[in-house]
Amino acid sequence: MRNPIRLLILLLVVLGVVLIGFAAGRGCDRHQVKRGEHIIALLDESSIPEVRCAEIKKKLRTALPGPEGKKAKRQLRKEAIAILEAEHFDAEAYRESMDKMLIERQRQKQRVLEVIVEIASELNWEERKALADIFRRSPRFKHLPRTN
Repeated sequence: MRNPIRLLILLLVVLGVVLIGFAAGRGCDRHQVKRGEHIIALLDESSIPEVRCAEIKKKLRTALPGPEGKKAKRQLRKEAIAILEAEHFDAEAYRESMDKMLIERQRQKQRVLEVIVEIASELNWEERKALADIFRRSPRFKHLPRTN
């Protein structure tokens, strides 16, 4: 009689842990922010005219990497890995593959840079400070000192 009760309690504990993990994972998904959404929110509150703001937001969304860009990046990475895994290593093919990857990354960064420069040039001083704070909170710039 004791064995079925222990088994039932163990099963309930395992089910509870699984449900808590599922709920916690779903809760975290809701708090993820799409790339550029903080900047778009800043633009919505900015002094930039609404028509111009819509143009800039469209440019920003276009410049930020989307599913197609990520797919292309993944494909380039697969090509480089395939070259490394080949029985006979082709150094020139690997160099070309890495060059393609670096050039594409540079193009992507340049597109985003141009849009950010355009945004910053149209913001006033207070709004540029808010933009700087957005970048400061970004994981890519977490090494920068915080100013309050």
